[in-house]
Amino acid sequence: MADPATPAPEPSSGVALPLARIVFNPATCFLGALLALLFRASEALLGAIPAGPDGGGAGGLLARVVARPLAVGAPTILVAAALFAFLGLAIARIAAIRVCRGESLALRRALGFAFRNWLSGALYPLAVLVAVVGTLVVAGVLGLVGQIPFFGPIALVPIYPIALALGVLAALVATLGALAAPAVGAALAVERNGTLDALSRSFSYAFTRPAPFLFYSALVALLAAAVYEVGTLGLAAADSGLAFLHHGETLEGILVAARADRSLPNDPSFTPAVAAAILRAIRFAAEAGVVGAAIAIVFSGGVAIYLTLRRDVDGVPLGEMELAYSPSAATERNLLS
Repeated sequence: MADPATPAPEPSSGVALPLARIVFNPATCFLGALLALLFRASEALLGAIPAGPDGGGAGGLLARVVARPLAVGAPTILVAAALFAFLGLAIARIAAIRVCRGESLALRRALGFAFRNWLSGALYPLAVLVAVVGTLVVAGVLGLVGQIPFFGPIALVPIYPIALALGVLAALVATLGALAAPAVGAALAVERNGTLDALSRSFSYAFTRPAPFLFYSALVALLAAAVYEVGTLGLAAADSGLAFLHHGETLEGILVAARADRSLPNDPSFTPAVAAAILRAIRFAAEAGVVGAAIAIVFSGGVAIYLTLRRDVDGVPLGEMELAYSPSAATERNLLS
């Protein structure tokens, strides 16, 4: 454990060095994998809801969300917001302690911090959703004006540019809300001044420093995508390697069943079915690990982006950053114990 009084070494510039400190943290990767597993379990439960009100219809979760926005869409948003807010905030807290203090934070303390503050994170997607829906409602009111007999078609001439601007604004808020989500999680993990303060601070940095914000976000997204693609390629290479010398029918059936592409083999010898079931569990955990590593990079990268912009815009060095509940790691241990 590093000396709490000794600040972490200050990188010269940019987000690369803060990101390098936290990108492959086992604790954040574990939390990311747990988030992926819980989200897949929630997706399976929500996917069991029929696509149509009559109980029929096929389609994935997205089709069900579109077809049944209240029965499926609202629970999906709430579940995703709660999961991402809780575990995402824990990942961000670990990354913030690592960057600002050069120390490790135990999973128990990270989860304790997230439990205390998860509601602030869960309110963020709701705030973005309210902003987008509110903008579209205003456009809808203008559309009602355009349907007034005789006067409406004439009014559409000045109304349409306004509606176009509102549509662009809604798309901008939704896009920026998605891009700024990791930085908002970082603001909550560092400042803990509430959802609106984290949102306004992150959006302010995005607008005042758009080029660095977009570049750093692209860097984090590229790194997360690279880790995901390499992991996925590794899983595919494992199957290809096993079948490299001999592509037998039994082996092919086991590997296909392990990927959950089809049901487990119904073999009288019993062993292929057992092997496929065990390999399916192993592969499921491996896939969650790959997704979890990418998720951890996104949330940890949001911390690196936020702290870098906080330093560059407000002139606050990383070693002097006052973390919420934590002027030092020793103070945090006392507060979270």
